[in-house]
Amino acid sequence: MTADGSQVRTITFVTIRLPWVIGVGGLLVYLLTLNHWVSFHSLGTAARISGWLWRPELEKPLTAALLYPFHFLPETAIPLALNLFTAVCAALTLVLLARSVSLLPHDLAPNQPFQKVQTPTILSTPTAWIPPLLAALLCGLQLSFWEHATSASGEMIDLLVFAYVIRCLLEFRVDQKQSWLSRAACIPVETNTPRAARSIELFEARCAIRNDRGSRTG
Repeated sequence: MTADGSQVRTITFVTIRLPWVIGVGGLLVYLLTLNHWVSFHSLGTAARISGWLWRPELEKPLTAALLYPFHFLPETAIPLALNLFTAVCAALTLVLLARSVSLLPHDLAPNQPFQKVQTPTILSTPTAWIPPLLAALLCGLQLSFWEHATSASGEMIDLLVFAYVIRCLLEFRVDQKQSWLSRAACIPVETNTPRAARSIELFEARCAIRNDRGSRTG
């Protein structure tokens, strides 16, 4: 597929600029509706950071490491600081979601889940901005997502990491760089959905098999 100047500008806007515009918009919404104190969702996280709960979250090492610097803040500032950090994580999640949607394949036949010969293409029509924006609106304004985006429950960190792993897989589909799979494999996915983690493993295995077959036939 040969793209002209307008198509290149559309692809650049949809895949690079639009996700950050969506992220900034989401961040403004979450900051305006931010919970400035402890809520039911953030009670456990705030109590653990403040030292009221001494047992560490051994099942979530990444979350514990990211939240550890908040121990050094005054206790009165911990709830607001945690909620601000959570709002930033939610905005970054929307950025990754918009980027991932813009990289999804759009020119496949119903019985062809993956292209085998042609180079993957990115939607470059004038309405290509609609799918990423719609996906971000449906996700970012969903009630449970908004609740966890404005209160530090710790779930938003898990969702951010999971969104980044999905983004790495879709980036690999486009440019076939092994570094994207390496990033996805090295990041710990702290999620309670083992089926999702299993799907990632199967996807990585399938991509590795395809690369091995391509190198042999080449």
